Amino acid sequence: MGPDEVVACARGMSVAQRQAGTGREQASLRVGNVAPVDAPAHPPFEARLPNGTVWRRHWAEAHRLVVDFLGVARVEVQDGSGTVVFDRPLSDQMEQHLLLDHVLPLVLARAGEVVLHGGVVSRSGRAVVLIGSTGAGKSTLTAFAGQRGWSIGGDDGAVLTATKPPSVEPTYATVRLTPAGAQLLGIAPDAGSAVLGKMRLEQPPLCRQSPVPLHLIALLQPVPAGAAARWEPFVGVEAHARLLSSTFHADFSAEYLPTVVRTLGSIVDSVVVGRLNVPRGWNGLAEAEDLLRALLAVSPVGPAPLHEATR
Repeated sequence: MGPDEVVACARGMSVAQRQAGTGREQASLRVGNVAPVDAPAHPPFEARLPNGTVWRRHWAEAHRLVVDFLGVARVEVQDGSGTVVFDRPLSDQMEQHLLLDHVLPLVLARAGEVVLHGGVVSRSGRAVVLIGSTGAGKSTLTAFAGQRGWSIGGDDGAVLTATKPPSVEPTYATVRLTPAGAQLLGIAPDAGSAVLGKMRLEQPPLCRQSPVPLHLIALLQPVPAGAAARWEPFVGVEAHARLLSSTFHADFSAEYLPTVVRTLGSIVDSVVVGRLNVPRGWNGLAEAEDLLRALLAVSPVGPAPLHEATR
């Protein structure tokens, strides 16, 4: 997707990138002119890398959201106008990445949505959300599933709804792969656009934006090549804790946090949640995808435990 497009997003939202033309004024969020962005005086929420390093800070105020990507840019989202302000010029690729992959999920969470950091894939009207830490292989398994006939929503953000049954839709339809992931899947280097060392696939026929009934949430755990793909269901509060730790959150106010907890509780009551051990390499992806097919085929309407399984 280019910087001149208006991107369709979850919940009927749309995002007009910097050079967007047609539809710009009707978009929910619109990138405006570069201008200074002041950081609020009160303490921010912080996002940390696995090694503890803070890489992002954000502040949720009455009329704006401020997001500071340390050493990269500071961004303000103005609630009333939907204007998005970057405090410095960036490359098109960097601006698009920050806007769609990081700011958009926070905006959706600020609006009261429950957003998981995960990929969305579906078969026969049943969806799976793939969650996991950075580097767990969410994007690679998402794209591999697409090659095996699954429909792909996206690989980075999943918006959950506690309907009966629950449903899920991607924050927006996209897949980004590392060069190693693309090579493993046999995807040509020119199949997409470069985004910070990754390849963003250009709206392949596998992407869909619409909501799908949710049946399974899998926390991906990479294991050495040659090990078995394995499913281990989470029981009780562990399922709640795993999902809560995977959410994007704009704030943890007395109003917002209970809503998220209630929504996740309702979803855990209706959806099977567990850990999927994924062996490294192509064969490991194939085993994990086979296991997901089998689990999805027998997943109940409610969370009746699926027995620990291997393939």
